Amino acid sequence: FVAEMQQNRAENRRPPQHMTEVVQKFDDGKFNFTKIDPEKELICNLQKENEDRSWLDQIIINVSPVNQFHCLLVPQANLKNPQVLTEHGLKVALEVISLSSSPDIRQVYS
Repeated sequence: FVAEMQQNRAENRRPPQHMTEVVQKFDDGKFNFTKIDPEKELICNLQKENEDRSWLDQIIINVSPVNQFHCLLVPQANLKNPQVLTEHGLKVALEVISLSSSPDIRQVYS
């Protein structure tokens, strides 16, 4: 187990949304990853060479990182899916983590 102190996290985080179901339907009116401001956050689109597809996997470097090197992996960001773990999301996460040579890299699903 890892314990981590995040000073000022309570003051700096966005208020959580009210949850009525385990799988929340996508709501374009609420905050979602399609509303990320590229002027405030760095967005990296992930795509393999010679791959033609209709979805867009992204890594977003947050303006309010939880800690050093914190970023968000958003599989199929443009499809506006509910925020649930999918086979595609797991595959992308494993592919991204395999690119690092750091023994300290971590991924967490939230």
